[in-house]
Amino acid sequence: MKVLAGKPKASLQVTTETTETNTNVNNRKVEDIADASSGEPSSQQDPKHPKIQPWIALSRWCAYVAWFFVLSTCTISSFFIIFYGLTYSYNKSVEWLFASFCSLCQSVFLVQPFKIILWSGIRWTSKPKYCKNLAWSTKYQSIEIKLRGMRMRPDEMQKLQEHVTHLRGSRMYQPLMEDEVRIFRRRKRVRRRAVLLLSYIVTHCIFLALLLFLIVLLHHTDSFYYNQFIRDCFSVDLAAVTKLEDIYKWLNRVLLPLFHND
Repeated sequence: MKVLAGKPKASLQVTTETTETNTNVNNRKVEDIADASSGEPSSQQDPKHPKIQPWIALSRWCAYVAWFFVLSTCTISSFFIIFYGLTYSYNKSVEWLFASFCSLCQSVFLVQPFKIILWSGIRWTSKPKYCKNLAWSTKYQSIEIKLRGMRMRPDEMQKLQEHVTHLRGSRMYQPLMEDEVRIFRRRKRVRRRAVLLLSYIVTHCIFLALLLFLIVLLHHTDSFYYNQFIRDCFSVDLAAVTKLEDIYKWLNRVLLPLFHND
């Protein structure tokens, strides 16, 4: 309501009606805008989210528990393998134990990784994953962002700014020189060669250990065949030796050719 000095009542009434009319028009415009915004559904407000499957994450200690069960099962089974193999022979029990160890290594290092790679490849080709389909789950359920330093004193803020300015001007934030790039490349080559050399050494050590282990396992078999060969060679016509003269004949005919094979 606006009162004009020096104007009659008609002017006052017209001014009041004009103000009320403008107010009503503005109110109607606001209501129309609100109705339009509420009546027209927006694609941004109600997006069609893809159906996301629940994501199950296991703790780290589950892996340790699983490995504990694997090792305990292998130990118990090895005990029973040796205990049952001793009923046949010591060599048989050792061979069975070695076979079970090879089977375990084959399952852990070959079969299971190959199955994981094959299953992952099948799932990746059949159902590809995109960023919008990933379930971002964390252990923090709050949506508030806690900013540090919001209640810092002016002197602390000044020190922090000086520290940041000093870091920006240091060598850490400067581009690398050509000599430094060359040094880093040389270090990378040396590190790669050292890793290759170490892998070769470890591979040869593993091969030698397996070879020695195989030699130890086959020692009794080789000794048996070696003794059998010696007995067959030195016992030729030995049953026919009954007299002293036969001994000299056997030495000339059997033993000397074995010692002096000309």
